[in-house]
Amino acid sequence: MKHPHTHIHRTLLAVLALLAIGLSAACGSPDEGLSGHDDHTGVPGPETVTPEQVSERWLSTVYSWRPVTDSSPTDALVRGRDLATGVLAEPNPPRVSLANPAWPQWDSWRAGKDIITARVSAVSTQPIGSHTAQVSALVEQTVLHTDGESTPLQTLEVTVTVLQLESGLWRVSDYRSVPATPDEEGEH
Repeated sequence: MKHPHTHIHRTLLAVLALLAIGLSAACGSPDEGLSGHDDHTGVPGPETVTPEQVSERWLSTVYSWRPVTDSSPTDALVRGRDLATGVLAEPNPPRVSLANPAWPQWDSWRAGKDIITARVSAVSTQPIGSHTAQVSALVEQTVLHTDGESTPLQTLEVTVTVLQLESGLWRVSDYRSVPATPDEEGEH
């Protein structure tokens, strides 16, 4: 038997997720707060932005999908380009799989007006020289349905390479992902 407050709890989570996405969109581009302190967003200025913060924000952006308006997960890569450099910062990044080459559910997610959210937890950071770091993180994707229900989609272990630009800002230059093992999924 389900707990009587389960539906209310799930509905509240869905509303909060939609509110967070709406606020994110209303506050401008992902890079807005990174080019200087922006008091209304609470995002730190470039002097305090770390490789972990940039990686977490970029991963959250590129693994959060809007099937109603996105043609594919690649559209999320375009949204994340302000936090990237190199090929990932290009206006038309190469089409990538984002861990699953087909996503056969895309049309049903679009029809159901579902959104896919990403919860990111940085696990460790490894400096590689004075201007490069690799950040390991777990990305948990969840499908939020309009009826308030949610469905876990996948958990990934992602390694992000981050470069410090001449401006001092850190930007994502590369990443790779693999499905997380059950032990990694339970460690957060």
